[in-house]
Amino acid sequence: MLNIIAYIFKIIMSLVVGFLIGHDFKKNNGNSIDFYCMIYCFITVSIIGVFNAKFSSDTGFVFGLIVVSLIYSLSYTVNDITNEDKFKLVFSILNGTIIGVGFILHSFVAVLVYLYIYQNSHIILKLFSQNSLDDNLNKEDDL
Repeated sequence: MLNIIAYIFKIIMSLVVGFLIGHDFKKNNGNSIDFYCMIYCFITVSIIGVFNAKFSSDTGFVFGLIVVSLIYSLSYTVNDITNEDKFKLVFSILNGTIIGVGFILHSFVAVLVYLYIYQNSHIILKLFSQNSLDDNLNKEDDL
C-alpha cells in the first residue's frame, strides 16, 4: 500500500517538475513546450517507477536504455522547436529518471538550480563576455 502512495506522489511531483522546467517565466506565450515537458517527465517517471517497484532492480542499464529511447523519440515527436526547448525536454526526461528512482528532493534542487540559471542567464553571460568586450575596446583604443 505504501508503494502505491509513493508511486502516486512521484507521478504528481513529475507533473509539477515538468511544468516548472517547461514553462517560460520570462515571457507569457502560448508555447506548448511546457505540455511536452510534463508529458515526457510523466512517461519517464511512470515507466521507471513501475519497473523499479515491480522488479526491485537497481541496474542502471535498463534505466539508461529507457532514457536513451525517450531522448531518441524526441527527434520524431517534436521537430520545429529551438535548441533551448530541446534542452528543456532532455532535462525533463533526466529529472523524470531522478524522480522515478526515488530521489525527489534531489530533483527539486536540480530544478531550482536550473530555474535560477535560466532566469539569470543574461547576467551570467554578461559576466563572461564583459572581459572580452573590455579587451576588444582596449585593443581598439590602442589602434
